[in-house]
Amino acid sequence: MAVTQSQSFSLFRVCVILIFVTTFVFVIKSISPVEHNHTQDVHHGHESHTVSKDVDHVTLNDRTKEGGYPLIESCQLQPPELKERIRKDLSSWSVIKNVNKDGYPASLKSLPYCSMILRIVDNKLYIVEEKRGFPMRAKSIKVQLHDMLKRYKVPDVQFCVNIGDRMANDEIDPNSPCFVLCKYPQDDRAVVIPDITFGAWPDVLPMEYLRERELLYSVAENKTWETRKNQIYFRGTATSMRNLLYDIAQKHPQYFDIEVHVPKDNSKIVPLEEICNYNYLVHFEGVSYSSRIKYLMMCNSLVIWGHHSPFRQEKYIEFWYDLLVPYENYIPLDPVEESEVLKLIQWIEEHPHDVKRIAKNAYDLTINTLSRENIECYWQTLLKEYATRIDYKPTVDNTIEDYYTNIVYDEYQMKTPKKG
Repeated sequence: MAVTQSQSFSLFRVCVILIFVTTFVFVIKSISPVEHNHTQDVHHGHESHTVSKDVDHVTLNDRTKEGGYPLIESCQLQPPELKERIRKDLSSWSVIKNVNKDGYPASLKSLPYCSMILRIVDNKLYIVEEKRGFPMRAKSIKVQLHDMLKRYKVPDVQFCVNIGDRMANDEIDPNSPCFVLCKYPQDDRAVVIPDITFGAWPDVLPMEYLRERELLYSVAENKTWETRKNQIYFRGTATSMRNLLYDIAQKHPQYFDIEVHVPKDNSKIVPLEEICNYNYLVHFEGVSYSSRIKYLMMCNSLVIWGHHSPFRQEKYIEFWYDLLVPYENYIPLDPVEESEVLKLIQWIEEHPHDVKRIAKNAYDLTINTLSRENIECYWQTLLKEYATRIDYKPTVDNTIEDYYTNIVYDEYQMKTPKKG
């Protein structure tokens, strides 16, 4: 059949239109993912409760590229109790000096309680001085700060960090507060920061915090109260309080799955995700504080917190412990005595709905409060407030270049650049 000139022209117009539409769709698809990732990066952890490590890492990598997203000038730290913790910790100082109480410049020699003195200039992290000992702990703090500075704008500031389990409050110079992993509530010269487990601590945890967090959430989502073991579970090194519960468990084995071991006995260590196989998880402080409670809460199991040792009446706190409320996020066990333990077991059996509610509250708290964004926002908020109190201008110049090492972070390994 012959094709007329009019029909040929119509066919040509259709082809042109199809080519135009196809090109337009292709361009739109190529642009959309970038915009989508940016939106998730800005709101993840503040307005959305979705847990996604992949989005976190993709957007972090984007920020490190030339022309990536601009640094966040100011974040919205949630909930308000965290801001109040910063206010309380810094309330003892209207001015923070770069000297000790005797007038000597701030250094590891003049501030012996410091493990390291760190400085941030132009949003880069520098080591001023660092002691030997606990290298993986020091690495974890530097990892947290280095990653935070890729995303958040921080004023120029210098600060002292102690990476031990706890230091006595009266050891800290009144002119120079010290950042610490934990403290007693009355320690007014110590400023609590996100502890080493919020970074990478490969000596103890096989994966860094974000990956452990997502793994536990994934395991918890596939467990129900009916499929988990209906026992009280604990694994850890032996201490006086833990031994007390272990002895009680031997008398009532139907309720417990508890083992304690001597320090550094790695044969007794179980994978972290193993804890999510049980409905009831015990938390105890160790020789000092214990950071495990957040992992227990991520399992959506009931957390039982064994409180005060007869040798230590105060409880250690981390930066987020002000959010923990008895019978809302955990069940207290105090004192650790057989009669109290049996009362607790009876209460659990008689209040199944309350038990699940408390476990869910704790689970939700970790999602909303202990996200990467909120932890980094805590760092930014703390350092910005701290910077308003220092009476000197931190700088980096040629005269002290050898004392400053720019941090390079690669797959949880802290490396120093080779000098030419």
